[in-house]
Amino acid sequence: MKRIFHSIPFIAIGALLVFGLIGCDGKGFVLGPYPFEVDITEGVLSPEDFADRDNHGLLAGGVRMDYCNLPTEDMFNAHLGAVVGDLGSSVSVNEIRLKDITVTASEGDFRFANVIILRYIPAPQSGEFTLPVTLGTAFSPIGFGSTVELKPSGRVDLLRLIQAQDANPNDTCPQLEIFVLGTMPTDTITWRAEANVDLYVRAGL
Repeated sequence: MKRIFHSIPFIAIGALLVFGLIGCDGKGFVLGPYPFEVDITEGVLSPEDFADRDNHGLLAGGVRMDYCNLPTEDMFNAHLGAVVGDLGSSVSVNEIRLKDITVTASEGDFRFANVIILRYIPAPQSGEFTLPVTLGTAFSPIGFGSTVELKPSGRVDLLRLIQAQDANPNDTCPQLEIFVLGTMPTDTITWRAEANVDLYVRAGL
């Protein structure tokens, strides 16, 4: 998993306290945003994946895949501790706010698609019903090329999704769903997805 963090030196925290550029909610101070990139996943889409959604050459349907490599909160906190050094024990990740997701095809392209929606399907929990989370949507009346930028319509906190999965007693993986409106693809597409997020951290001073 690729992560690009900005360090948070102690003197910078002191300056932010003086000038009031960080918020306090009674549980400590929240600092950020600190932008970074993270690999989401990669995969392959073939025309056969959409075969049962073929409506006379038109396509309206989704493909789901298991998403078992969701990062954990401990991974982020461990990396944060390495970045902030001595402050690692008093600083923790508070929010991972999704900005956008870029899907890049190394083979094939997305010219067949006019609308692409990426959804996160939480793993089922006993006695609970969880709704899918739309991670991003892209629209193009003429189709896409080898790169698609998906943007969320509202605020998406990836940390809450990670925490919910960590707390799930079941071993079932969550899923990602790629929903497409367009025409039937003719070529296989090899792709990878990366997310741009803003990291917010809580400092208990």
